[in-house]
Amino acid sequence: MRKTALVSVIVLLLLAFSLALVGCTTPETEDPVTETEEPVYEITGTKNIILKADVTQYDFLSGIGGKKDGEAHSVEVDSSAVVFGVAGIYEVVYTCGEESETITVKIYGMPVFSGDAQVSRAYAADIDAGAGLTAKDSFGEDLTVVTTDEFVRDTYSRITYAEHEFVFKATDAAGNEQNFTRKVTVTETGRPAISGASADLSAPEASVPLGTLTLDWIKKSGTALDTADYGVSGGNLVLRAGYVAELGVGEHEFELDFGDAGYCDLTLDVTDTEMPAFTVGALGAALYVENTSINLPVAQRQTGSYQNIEVKYYLDSTEITELTVTLDAGEYEYAVKFFRLGAEIQNADETIRFTVMTEAAYYGRPFAGAEFASLFVPIDATRNSVEWDESQSVFRFINTVQVEDNNRGFTVDASYFSGIVEKSGAEQIKFSFKNETPSAQLFLGWWRDSEGWSVLHNTSAADWVEYTINMAAVPAEKTLFLLATSGGFFLKDIQLVMPVQYNEVKSFVFKPQAEGGGVYTSALDIEGLPGYEPEDWRVNYTSYVVPGNVQFRSVPTYYGIGFTLPETVTCTDDMILSFRINVDSMAEPADTVRLRLFNNTDSGLWDAPQRFHEVVSIPVGNWYEVRVNIANYLAAGGSFTGFKWVSFTGKKDSSSNDIVLSFSQVRILQVAA
Repeated sequence: MRKTALVSVIVLLLLAFSLALVGCTTPETEDPVTETEEPVYEITGTKNIILKADVTQYDFLSGIGGKKDGEAHSVEVDSSAVVFGVAGIYEVVYTCGEESETITVKIYGMPVFSGDAQVSRAYAADIDAGAGLTAKDSFGEDLTVVTTDEFVRDTYSRITYAEHEFVFKATDAAGNEQNFTRKVTVTETGRPAISGASADLSAPEASVPLGTLTLDWIKKSGTALDTADYGVSGGNLVLRAGYVAELGVGEHEFELDFGDAGYCDLTLDVTDTEMPAFTVGALGAALYVENTSINLPVAQRQTGSYQNIEVKYYLDSTEITELTVTLDAGEYEYAVKFFRLGAEIQNADETIRFTVMTEAAYYGRPFAGAEFASLFVPIDATRNSVEWDESQSVFRFINTVQVEDNNRGFTVDASYFSGIVEKSGAEQIKFSFKNETPSAQLFLGWWRDSEGWSVLHNTSAADWVEYTINMAAVPAEKTLFLLATSGGFFLKDIQLVMPVQYNEVKSFVFKPQAEGGGVYTSALDIEGLPGYEPEDWRVNYTSYVVPGNVQFRSVPTYYGIGFTLPETVTCTDDMILSFRINVDSMAEPADTVRLRLFNNTDSGLWDAPQRFHEVVSIPVGNWYEVRVNIANYLAAGGSFTGFKWVSFTGKKDSSSNDIVLSFSQVRILQVAA
């Protein structure tokens, strides 16, 4: 400033000297009157200044110029008001001659942030990490807050459930830069909670509850599942059985995404530990005939099972691969076993035991059990029924018809029994039955449709009764029937009686008449049927050359003739009454010969309860041995020590059916010890 003043003085002195010289050489004239112009000052380069608070000095004349009437001129500055290091607004004054200018100096302190340094946010596809965070300069003006940090994301670009750190920056007009660190925790509160799932290959379809969540996608190892492999139904994610089976045993990880609701992982544990989901079919029967094909049951995998199980079959502990077998008679054990990874699964095998029998033994077994119920055919299915009563081990026949007619009862095809007898080698079948209503009558006999029924045996006993039929004399064209006059009845079983050895207890021949010759011991007298006229029957002793033979003719056949056994013969239920008989002629050969035994000789013997019938079918012209089980007679109420009367007749209801019979020998046989 001093140097400038000195220069000004010198300039003024030189100007005064110049004027003096001019006055000495110029004649005196009158000075014109002129006005003095004011000098023009100008200050250039001034501007408001912004400083950081950390600036301790500043050259305020840097870039400042001054002019006076266009010529450079000095500029003075007054910055005494400025307090460096203290934020505020200050004035600085520039002076150039008569000209002055004032500028402001703004000293900025550091920006200030407002907001939480630690925040939690619920998951969303996009989250504003700086939400609620602001910054101002030292004069209270809002500053822009920026950050270059981002949320950490997984391989599917989803924000991870974790704590994320962001550094935010704010810069004021002075260039002051302030950082603010915020930690944003993406909380798992509200995150989809899907529990792990498990499935066994026995039924591998896996169902995972989703609740109200809406599934956007499901992936495994980064690859989206085919829609054929899964579905969502009723709030459940369902992984299809076939897909789970393809995954195989082990733990399998899946990624589930629910949009803004979040995401989670799913662990599916696939096992193969359940018992085999297989069904072993039933064996066709428990009994078989030897040397016939037997189809052993196969283990069938249940629908929906994908177990890695091997099935093996064993017959009497020997592994077999062919399940259609032909076996000899014997007891057999068939086992189906299951193996996993080569090891047998314990307590999973199924064992079936069955018996193979000889043909004779198979067909000779008793007819008992539900398997035989279908043999009995109701004559009228609407009023008759039959069932196997397991609790009593009996067949129960139910008759709803309370009268004796052709619609009540049950039939069995006689040819069936004949076939069974032939295969078994039996010669008789034995029935065990009793009335359900003791006072009623129970009938056993032959049924021939148009001709009705003929009774073999009837009883009203309350206890079990046994009756035996000689199958060799069964008329094949007929059916066996059983019926009761009231209510129902029970049948315990039907047993086949095999041939037995007999010892002869007594043998009889017939005592000849006057026309005959010879004297015989143990001979039988031929008698007329008591109560009937001799013309109703006649006997011819002269037709045979064989001594002891007798021929008789029944006219009409309703009556017949007979003979009496000696009182000395005591009959027991293990005895057989044997007749050697020949049918010489019969008006209707298709008819049968009826045999009756009585224990009295009263005129009312036809209605006597102590009798039984034996119906035989004998071809004309052939000799035939008829064997009668004395046990049948005794079961019918016989309580005597010997038979009183025996008769042969033809068909009972025919008045024109003459029959001519011949027989030669009567024997009493007893089962050999």
